[in-house]
Amino acid sequence: MSALAVVYDTSGFPRRRVRGGRSEVHLMPGEVCTARAPAVVGTLLGSCVAVAVYDPVGRVGGMCHAMLPGASPRHGDLRHLERALPFLFDAIRATGSDPRRWVLKAFGGAAVIDTIRSPGWDVGERNIEKLREILGREGFPLASCDLGGTRGRRLRFHLADGLVFVRLLKGPEGTGAP
Repeated sequence: MSALAVVYDTSGFPRRRVRGGRSEVHLMPGEVCTARAPAVVGTLLGSCVAVAVYDPVGRVGGMCHAMLPGASPRHGDLRHLERALPFLFDAIRATGSDPRRWVLKAFGGAAVIDTIRSPGWDVGERNIEKLREILGREGFPLASCDLGGTRGRRLRFHLADGLVFVRLLKGPEGTGAP
């Protein structure tokens, strides 16, 4: 990978490449990013789920920011975890990284809107269930995770060492969220 980072849009096409001095990349919902050290990949999550994958030997990895659990009717739509996570795995493999070295971390899946907290409508919980299903099928364990709850998160994934810093966002007024 000659670029420091490559961000793919919801269709899987490279949307932007980060080179040289700027090492910070912000991931929008439905995007996937591959990067190498010293890049820092950041994103904001509510009910969405992000997965960070890191290869500590090659100091490469990536992140996906998926909005919804299941596959979409539009082939290849990366807003859906069912498509985004395998796409991320393939993109990191394409850098020459060995999946046996990968360290995976997952975040998000919060129930941030009161009106969707009824059974079957909690998008965050459905995203978490789909994440666990895909990781089980692919045979990848999570090294760590911060999933669920009622508050959004701000993430910063450092490719220099694989650390992911998580900051919980303020809870909505009147919800009792800390």
